[in-house]
Amino acid sequence: MLCCGGAEEENYGPPASQYAAPPNRNAPGHDRDPRGPMAARNGAPPKVLPIEIPAISMSELNRLTNNFSDKALVGEGSYGRVFRATLNTGEPAAIKKLDPSASNEPDTDFAAQATPRLSEDKVKQCVDPKLNDEYPPKAVAKLAAVAALCVQYEADFRPNMTIVVKALQPLLNAKPAQEQA
Repeated sequence: MLCCGGAEEENYGPPASQYAAPPNRNAPGHDRDPRGPMAARNGAPPKVLPIEIPAISMSELNRLTNNFSDKALVGEGSYGRVFRATLNTGEPAAIKKLDPSASNEPDTDFAAQATPRLSEDKVKQCVDPKLNDEYPPKAVAKLAAVAALCVQYEADFRPNMTIVVKALQPLLNAKPAQEQA
């Protein structure tokens, strides 16, 4: 299924079968370094390529979702509606039709729109009940978002500690929920 396939996915790393085992360097014919387009040079790690997503025309999206009909509607978010479609390859896909009124700059804000947001209710389920709601919910949600960035599978996508400290610094002065009212 494509990314955003319509179901919640848990990602705890790559599937066990995703990477082939490294070649046996002791076997005949395997005594040289690989020299393909993705081969590492000078000991540097291979460059990670972006996920390939097929380009689909708007007319094709209209056809696949029956003109974004309510019958194909899966759900609604803060930035638009999500529709179910079956691609020509037979793969199911979730198509998100962005709401242009949700942002003044839809093109530059696309990454923020495509990033799932942690709701305060979901975060509240993770907070120790002994805190008795004496914490700022928005600050805890931001803390959870920063923590999620810190544990991404690919190390290159994790923020460095300078960025983490700058993101968490304003949370030190956040007021608990009861004081905000």
